[in-house]
Parts: sequence; structure tokens; C-alpha cells
Amino acid sequence: MKKEITIPEQLHRLKPEELEAAARRRENYSVTRDLQAREFNDAILIRLAKEKELEIEREKEKERSESSLSEGEKLIQCEKCGMEFQTGIAMKGKMNCPECNHAIKIV
Repeated sequence: MKKEITIPEQLHRLKPEELEAAARRRENYSVTRDLQAREFNDAILIRLAKEKELEIEREKEKERSESSLSEGEKLIQCEKCGMEFQTGIAMKGKMNCPECNHAIKIV
């Protein structure tokens, strides 16, 4: 069977010091691996928390900008770069994004 672990015949020929050294190496390896996994998990958690904070900040900023629009103004988002900006009162036609200069059609 593939998953069956076989012990080499030379194993019982090894000296006790060699077996202890191999056990220490395995232990050191597992400790190092566990520490790295913990660091990676912590880094992922920190990154996710920052992304969540940024998303909340973006939502608050969007609410503030939408509430600050006077009647007739529109909030437009560029399809290319994603930047949001306001148009003038009753503006129609085409305009360019101030960030990436992408042409935007205003209806």
C-alpha cells in the first residue's frame, strides 16, 4: 500500500545518538514550521483587518459624498480606474475622468 510506512532495515543499526539527533531535528523542524505558520496567519489576519477598515472608510466616504451632492448633481464612477467624482448641475454629454482621462458618457 502507498500510505503504509515502512521502517528501513538499517534503522536498528543506527546508534542511539543518531536516533536522538534525528528526533531533535524533527522537533526543531516542527517548531520552526509552527512558528512560520503562526506568523503567516497573523499577517493574513492583519491584512484582512486593514482591508475591512478601508472598505468601511470607503463606504463612509461614499455616504458623505452622496449626502453632500446638491440637487441636480450626479456622482459618477469611472469604469476604467474606479474613481468617483461629481458632475456639475444638469451636466449631460461626455466628459473625461480627472484621474485617468478616460472618456465617460453622462446620461
